[in-house]
Amino acid sequence: MCSAISEVLEGHRALDVQFESCGRFPEVLYLVPAPDRQFRRLTQAIADRWPETPPFGGQFTDVIPHLTIALLIEV
Repeated sequence: MCSAISEVLEGHRALDVQFESCGRFPEVLYLVPAPDRQFRRLTQAIADRWPETPPFGGQFTDVIPHLTIALLIEV
């Protein structure tokens, strides 16, 4: 598995990204990467390599790159 991940990632450069703003999904507070295109490319490369396991189980047509910082749940 690790060698397969290495193969997918070897064609991608190190990320040069900043997190300058926050975003929110219904139950998630997240940081927005800028620019996000490198994350989109990595996500697509991984999805292409393992099409049987799409990001988020295929729930979303557009996967929004983000760094989750809090899950907002009601108690």
